[in-house]
Amino acid sequence: MHAAVVHPWPWCTFGTSECAGSRYYPFYGGISPRVAAAWNPKFDSGILGRMFGQGKTVIRGGYGRIFGRLNGVNLVLVPLLGPGLLQAVNCSGASRDGRCLGANNVDPSTAFRIGPDGLVAPLPAVSQTLAQPFIPGVGGNSAAGDATVLDPRYRPERTDNFTFTLQREFSSKMILEVGYIGRIIRNEFQEINLDAVPYMTTLGGQTFAQAYANLYQVLPASGTIPATANFAAQAFFETALGGAGAPYCAGYANCTSAVAAKNATFIRNTAVSDLWAALYKAPGWILPRSMPSAPLGAGLPSQVTGSVNTTTSLGFGNYNALFVSFRMREWRGWNAFSNFTWGRALGTGTLGQANSSNTALDVWNMRANYGVQNFDIKFLYNLAMFYQPPYFKSQKGVLGRLLGGWTISPLFTAESGRGISPVYSQGSCTGCQAFGEVTPPASSGASTENAVAASPYTGGSSAQYNVPGSGGVGTNNPAGVNLFKDPAAVITQFRKCILGFDTSCGGYYVLRGLPRWNLDAAVGKDIGFWKEGRVGATLSFQFTNVLNHVLMGAPALTLTSPTTFGRITTTANTPRNMEFGLRVHF
Repeated sequence: MHAAVVHPWPWCTFGTSECAGSRYYPFYGGISPRVAAAWNPKFDSGILGRMFGQGKTVIRGGYGRIFGRLNGVNLVLVPLLGPGLLQAVNCSGASRDGRCLGANNVDPSTAFRIGPDGLVAPLPAVSQTLAQPFIPGVGGNSAAGDATVLDPRYRPERTDNFTFTLQREFSSKMILEVGYIGRIIRNEFQEINLDAVPYMTTLGGQTFAQAYANLYQVLPASGTIPATANFAAQAFFETALGGAGAPYCAGYANCTSAVAAKNATFIRNTAVSDLWAALYKAPGWILPRSMPSAPLGAGLPSQVTGSVNTTTSLGFGNYNALFVSFRMREWRGWNAFSNFTWGRALGTGTLGQANSSNTALDVWNMRANYGVQNFDIKFLYNLAMFYQPPYFKSQKGVLGRLLGGWTISPLFTAESGRGISPVYSQGSCTGCQAFGEVTPPASSGASTENAVAASPYTGGSSAQYNVPGSGGVGTNNPAGVNLFKDPAAVITQFRKCILGFDTSCGGYYVLRGLPRWNLDAAVGKDIGFWKEGRVGATLSFQFTNVLNHVLMGAPALTLTSPTTFGRITTTANTPRNMEFGLRVHF
């Protein structure tokens, strides 16, 4: 065989009804065991007595399996969006006689228009029957647009949850708790694009991925490649294109040199899908048609469809966190709760079921998508307080009515920087085809395709001001706010993700952005008018961003737009807001 095709569903055998999508498989395994235990040790002396106290400590542990719900959109709407009658179609090079001749195959005298006079559309009579099966792009049928289909083994996501906590009471008013939370996530919602380059295809003992990586690393970064250039022969290209003297390779030192000269832009842009499509059209290409978006052949210029996004439950991940919480109640008028969490969220870059057209980076190897999740925050702290002065509670006299009945409730939050990632354009799209996962102009993209580290990172995690930029990097920045003191130095520390060399692009994020903190507050005043407060009013004052400080937003981190690299032009919060209210009660 020319290609060692690996199917992402191990239970699916090609040619069987399972792969034909002729049936769906209900899930009956939703058994959710739960178990928990608690121990309240009682020691009245010694070291253990001082540590745990007499009934002052509780040690808890638990496990539970929880299943998520299935979104009706995926179960009902997605099956209707496959390549067929209900899916939008496209017709490249539409002609006046209703044919799709392909791009650049029509001119003003033959191109489709609304009737000979531009007023009456020459619509054919509607057929009372439709040929089955309906195959887009074949037999005069228009090609389908980007399609979405549902994995017949789609199932609800599952989490196995583990907790372990130790709670210690120091007094009737103060409690400290420390603990661990763990979550193993399986069967998460994950879209994959079946119109992906089969990069593991092997010819001459070499995969396409290996041949591509070897050529990419020796190709000059810029400039036209002359026909006289001599690149080391790559077995895959030589075999696939017929070797020296073959039509595609004539006039070049070898077929690899011909590929380099004719497709330098695709290779430099890591536009793997565009490169594969160009080679498929090359004379002498010996591999059979491998992608739904590829042309159907002589006399059939249309494709069957564009991308085929398949809604699956192949995603996975995990979450681990340590936390410390402290609770204080009724101490000199104060009530407070404080919590600090140190956590880590890793997974395949999955998104909510409401999302669409976000394929996996590598549909042949889901581990390539694994990394930091988009909701990962390493450190998180919050402090909520409520203070009610114990003075003048009765609100007697003028001074009591003035100073009594007040409450103050501040809320402070702080967190480490959220994830950010350097990205790059691939010519016709961004984050779309480093692993051949999308064929432009399909609308889908990979949420985990980022630039990767080329050298140790020296950038920081705080906003820098009055940064002029240098060497054409970070220079388009009128406000002068940049994530880096020297953006020209930092941009060299990243490179494009390369098929055949990299096994991953770092997950959803590869860097940490700016840390955040905020202070909100609420102030209230109860006023009693008559008969011990039976008639009265409550004044309320709500403040968000009390200190009116600015949190800078995420920076621009596009390698292929160096003049704005690191530039920050947005804020992550809003200015101070105040809201006043009055409620009368009786």
